[in-house]
Amino acid sequence: MYKTIKEKIKEAKEILSNEAENKEALKTLYTSYMQIEDYKKSKIYLEKYLKLEKNDYNAWKILGNYLNNANNFKEAKKAYLKALEINDKDIRVFANLARTYIELDDRDNAYKTIQKAIELKSSDEKMIIEISNILCLINKYDEAINLLENFYQNCYSKSLTEQLAYIYERVDSYDNAVELYKLLNDEESLLNIYLYSTNQFKEAAKICRKNIYMDYYDYGYKLADIYLFLGYSKKAIKILNLSKYNDKHFYMLAYMERLAKIYEAAKKYSKAAYMREKMANIDKKEEINWAYLSKYRFLSNDYDRAIEAAKEALKIDKDYRVPLYYLAASYKKQGKDKKAYKIYNKLISNFENRAEILKNFYYKNMYKYCETEEEKEDFHNTDWKYERVSKEELLYTLLSYKDLEEYQKIKEVFNDYIYREKDNNKKDIHFFESKNIKTYMNEFHYNDGYITSIEIGEIFEELEMYEEALFIYFDVLNKYSYDEKIGIYHRLYSCYKKLNKDDLAKEILHIAKDIGINTNNFDE
Repeated sequence: MYKTIKEKIKEAKEILSNEAENKEALKTLYTSYMQIEDYKKSKIYLEKYLKLEKNDYNAWKILGNYLNNANNFKEAKKAYLKALEINDKDIRVFANLARTYIELDDRDNAYKTIQKAIELKSSDEKMIIEISNILCLINKYDEAINLLENFYQNCYSKSLTEQLAYIYERVDSYDNAVELYKLLNDEESLLNIYLYSTNQFKEAAKICRKNIYMDYYDYGYKLADIYLFLGYSKKAIKILNLSKYNDKHFYMLAYMERLAKIYEAAKKYSKAAYMREKMANIDKKEEINWAYLSKYRFLSNDYDRAIEAAKEALKIDKDYRVPLYYLAASYKKQGKDKKAYKIYNKLISNFENRAEILKNFYYKNMYKYCETEEEKEDFHNTDWKYERVSKEELLYTLLSYKDLEEYQKIKEVFNDYIYREKDNNKKDIHFFESKNIKTYMNEFHYNDGYITSIEIGEIFEELEMYEEALFIYFDVLNKYSYDEKIGIYHRLYSCYKKLNKDDLAKEILHIAKDIGINTNNFDE
């Protein structure tokens, strides 16, 4: 007769009341509680069982899992090792033990352990993927790829292909990743590579155009952003107009935000202000709308109303740099120097004192992620002065220096930070190489990433330092893909025009045309 789990538990407890060391009753209890997911009670009876039956490898494996889940990694390691003394053919135990070694920051033993799992030559696809994940955790990407490729030759599957494509992407082997994502028809992953890794904007645009009517939010706005970056403002506006047919509140706000950016790029600041004002009236608690409304009103020479908008933004976030700067700049334009300088000094002092703030932030939140002694040493020795400055933070500090006519300070900041980080800012991540730290940085802080060389050029342009911007653009011209060169040539042409060097501007125009770039919109 079939017994329910409750009946089995009741019967086993009755046996134990008369015979406290009955192994079968203890086994029934730990397995029954495990079945109903009462792991706390299961572990109690499991430990009692193992005191009596020390050679049950499956019981040691289960105990290791319980201890692992409780973050008791030292004891979990002992349990897994005991299981492997009894049965050294269980790949799952080797994999679990390898993960436990990783948690204990013992990568050498993790690697040795996972090698033993590989030697057992599993035919289970899920197990192969698990082993490849463990190899990636200890930075053995090449071995993970070899493992998957060898298995892949004999057993094609979607999950295996996804894993291999993911690892190719992690090691910047984008051609291989793209080939597999195409095989999977994974256009979302392809789009991310084209946009954020290889700068193949034309390929990205093809995917967006193909899918725009199925999912406007995911593809339409990205396509508008691509056109805007490449300088095709009319095409961007045409794409954004499609969202008018969707009357959802969120879509309309996103549409207006992008339209404001396009008007800003075209230097039509009154129209950009009109868009931001509509957004601010729809969502009065969103400080970014008021902040950029203050910017566009300032650039339209509407200083009184720029001050009003800046104050609205600062009611929501008193330390927000964008409205602080335009509040100060508007006061300065009105001749209210005392008010202006007080705000400028706040912007500058916050920037100059940021090293201590940053270091405190990292100590509280990131030091624990340092996995090796070398990382900890690098952490202590880091020059925090301009570590991972955001574009916005840097721009409005430098604009403040410019308004105060402290040009030497501008040079100091560029020399200390920007030229040091000019080549895509690789130097300042010297101790952020571990997976945990990079994940933390990407998900929880500094989502805008590094300041790229092109953005440095844009900052120079906003400072009206066009010669310096030209130097940056020429320096990076051959480091970027064809699609991104379109934007750089557009900026080179614009800088020469602003310097009234029309002959050089025409020369840039001819060079761009010769390599097949459409220059019809360069004067927009």
